[in-house]
Amino acid sequence: MGPLVETGSGPYDSAAEFYADYPLALSNVIGKGELPVSGQEELVQAFRSLAASFPPPTARADGSTADFGLANYDLNPNNILVDREFNILAVIDWDSVAALPDAALYRFPFLMGISCAIPGVVDTHPAVMKREQLGRRFVEVVEVVAREERGIDCEDANRRHTFLLTKAGFFSKESMAFRSLIYVKMRQDWVNSSWLQSLKWLSEHDDAEVAELYH
Repeated sequence: MGPLVETGSGPYDSAAEFYADYPLALSNVIGKGELPVSGQEELVQAFRSLAASFPPPTARADGSTADFGLANYDLNPNNILVDREFNILAVIDWDSVAALPDAALYRFPFLMGISCAIPGVVDTHPAVMKREQLGRRFVEVVEVVAREERGIDCEDANRRHTFLLTKAGFFSKESMAFRSLIYVKMRQDWVNSSWLQSLKWLSEHDDAEVAELYH
């Protein structure tokens, strides 16, 4: 494992180490050679403050920690090749494999016309509400498929730990907060303003209250 392609930082040995350093490295990269964008530094600091309150990951039997592992950080629809029946043929572009918190895996692909409501921010535009509705449906489908695949893995003679994508994971406080680091890359004032409001809201509510928004 070498440094992250995106920032040149890392590799990291724990989620806590990742959260302490990566946001600063990301802010430094997206700020180079550009006029400063309002709210960028404030958003990164708000995330780091909130991340410090995340519970530590639990230990696995092999000595590694749950909630932290290797992931393809650029796993988007444009890097997945399918046939005419949408069977997956290959996943390409593996130069962004990195050691990341599991929260980084709960992503809504931008190119699919779906999204997740920003916690603590209300937007009643019909197009936004439609994308959020499709996002909830996306989460349900992903969990069903993940459970089916894990059932197949458990039948295999070489049983192994399998990461399970769940609805609860998509709408957890940590995953929601991590999304702010994805959106800050857009370098837009209004986006940063929305997520600053969201991170403040998340800091004042627990996981159960966050999940309640997405029933």
